[in-house]
Amino acid sequence: VDDVASAEMALSTSGLMASDVAAVEILVFDCANAGCARVLSGASPLDDPGLALIAHALFTIDSSGAPKHLAIPAHKPLDFYAEAFRTTAPNRTRIGRGCVAETLAAGAPVGVTISISASDP
Repeated sequence: VDDVASAEMALSTSGLMASDVAAVEILVFDCANAGCARVLSGASPLDDPGLALIAHALFTIDSSGAPKHLAIPAHKPLDFYAEAFRTTAPNRTRIGRGCVAETLAAGAPVGVTISISASDP
């Protein structure tokens, strides 16, 4: 069994107010055949059949500011991709996105901060 790391997800925004964001979708890709440039190159990284999705989650933003955690494989280079949404509704439109590459060790949660830049809806 592979080691598991816990990523404590945090976001910073550029061109968006933090209050604009109601939900964030996190997609984690194997960095071996990716990289943030590739992950961000298309309309959605899920459209690229060459990317290996490792984990995904949809988090709602709450007023408590409680950290959100995502369990992922440890000791493996990964691309953390995030899309921000103004609403939690199923037909939501993306208002921003970002990516960061990280390799996390097993054990205590490690902070991963993704900078979300505003995008055209």
